[in-house]
Amino acid sequence: MSVSRSSIQQPLLSKRWMLFVDGENLAIRGQETAKVNSIELAHEDFHEPDVFLWFPTDKDVWETLLLAHCPFQLKRMPERTHYYTSIKGDDLKIKSLKNKVWRCHFDPHVFKKEKDGRSKQVDISLTTDLLSNAYRDRYDVAVVISGDGDFIPVLSEVRRLGKQVILMALSSGRSPKLAWSSDYFKCLNELFLRAWRASKGVKGKALRESPITT
Repeated sequence: MSVSRSSIQQPLLSKRWMLFVDGENLAIRGQETAKVNSIELAHEDFHEPDVFLWFPTDKDVWETLLLAHCPFQLKRMPERTHYYTSIKGDDLKIKSLKNKVWRCHFDPHVFKKEKDGRSKQVDISLTTDLLSNAYRDRYDVAVVISGDGDFIPVLSEVRRLGKQVILMALSSGRSPKLAWSSDYFKCLNELFLRAWRASKGVKGKALRESPITT
């Protein structure tokens, strides 16, 4: 009995992916979401008011956040993970925040904020990294966490280059048009609320060991 090549099931190749987190947007919108749902963001390893917020867990965060909810066949681990934010203060304060972000398994992009409001450096750096890594073929899928409509043009360009875009965001303040520039959209409200409601039991076992001694 002969078997045609087309009848043989080909294994799916896992796609390379990178994570890009708009930390300013996530922190502000996450605080709004927590307030509405009467949740206290009290775990300091995963939150710094207005500038840093992440999902408190002692488990594999990539499995919890992404792989279990994604329709694409992704590699087990990301190529790189990037977190972008800014903060007012001196070099010591910037260093402390960079360390907190790094311990959550990110490359920290922390900029000094000179005035109130959103930092342009965050938008510029995230946009540059999305495009440069796409042009250099360093990922197949860009996973972007942001609800900011300013990223619509760059997400569209990344897809034009042949890459896929997974967009994740909280519902608070999210641009309704942003999802149209992605291949798949996931609202993070349920995952976010579940993680923070269980945060009192999180020991930080999944965090990197801090290289900074006090």
